[in-house]
Amino acid sequence: MLASPATLGSLPQKGHYTPRASARVGVDDFDYVEEEWRVTGVTDDGDYETVALVRLPRDRSKFSGTVFVEPLHMLGFAPVWIYSAPYFMREGHGHVTVASQPETLDTHLRPHDGERYASLHIPAPDVPPLHEAGLPPDAEALALVWASIARRNTWCSTVLAQAGAAIRANEGPFEGVRHVILAGHSETGFVVTTYIREAHDTHRAPDGSAVYDGYFPSGYPSSPFRGIDVPLVQTISDADVSHPVITFTTGYDDRAYRRDDSDDAGDLFRLYELAGAPHSGTRYLPYNSNALWGAATKGAVTDTTLMSTFPHNELFNATLEHLVRWVVDGVAPPRAPRLELAEDGRVALDRHGNTRGGVRCAQMDVPTRRYFARAPLPSEDYFSVGIEVPFAADELLALYGDESGYRDAFLARIDQQQVDGWLLADDVDQMLTDLHVEMGRR
Repeated sequence: MLASPATLGSLPQKGHYTPRASARVGVDDFDYVEEEWRVTGVTDDGDYETVALVRLPRDRSKFSGTVFVEPLHMLGFAPVWIYSAPYFMREGHGHVTVASQPETLDTHLRPHDGERYASLHIPAPDVPPLHEAGLPPDAEALALVWASIARRNTWCSTVLAQAGAAIRANEGPFEGVRHVILAGHSETGFVVTTYIREAHDTHRAPDGSAVYDGYFPSGYPSSPFRGIDVPLVQTISDADVSHPVITFTTGYDDRAYRRDDSDDAGDLFRLYELAGAPHSGTRYLPYNSNALWGAATKGAVTDTTLMSTFPHNELFNATLEHLVRWVVDGVAPPRAPRLELAEDGRVALDRHGNTRGGVRCAQMDVPTRRYFARAPLPSEDYFSVGIEVPFAADELLALYGDESGYRDAFLARIDQQQVDGWLLADDVDQMLTDLHVEMGRR
């Protein structure tokens, strides 16, 4: 099926909806412009009208030619942008948040500005709103929730295909685009997963190639991906899969998502499991707010809880860069070991209580604290947030001796992390922040 490009129309630039909890840095910090565009097209069930929030360099000579498309999360977020906005903008990449899910029109855009967004619509079956329900812990109820989301999103993949085709065709503000990548995390990881399975083969460009040149489905471990003809980098956080049975997706079935990496022309695939990573990164303000997570966990996170400072953002950046280099330059990314498993099926822990195996970072290999990828809360079904517990002074002394012992070990591991491709040069300063914090504790 030919993916006909959507029609793009400019909108007044004041008053647009901004995804909730947007990035800790603004577009002005990187001399980017942010514009909202109307997106219209036709599905087999009628026409649609929605919007896309476009971020591009003000100086187009600095544009890389690569655009990341991210569906708007049904809770009003753009998670990949939250984690990696600095990476996108310092590399000159474009980022487009597409409101491709009907739920987002009803629960976020129209409540923000009923007049501006009055005409927005995407055909959808009459399914009750889902945003208040949350995700129940038992598998049967979970299956019903995800099935309801999928049913309401009947035409979501068509909207994404047509929006991607318009970007690929250099329509509207997209002059100079050469590569388009579809990315999502958590619920939008589900949206991207659904697109790969339902639309990658059926919605194609006029020359028969894929609309999207690569995929980044993150934070949604389900049944394994089949081989496809463009790079697919699946990224899974420790917290998503630390338990053999309990997670928030369907099709998990004791980590059924796991499969071998491949460089075959019809199966370009990498799986990265991030050791120590919570589902939701809390390294930076405002996402490390105890008050925010206290409300989300019904008080289990208190004022004295230490939210995880695990470098989720920086590992995401490295993973995204691997995908870009694969898409743009044909450079296959490194393979990485899977998380190690204990006899009971849970993720295996080292003597410090930290996860073994997987994609690793200096904080895990030169540890000064225990990282709980899933906070040890009263209910084990709460997966979103991680916490940390610093080692006692005598434990640090036994591990590293004086300050120079810790400093030298940490710096050596950072250097090796860069060599291995798991830390970008532009993110080194952020890692050195951890070193300075630890030196101040001693």
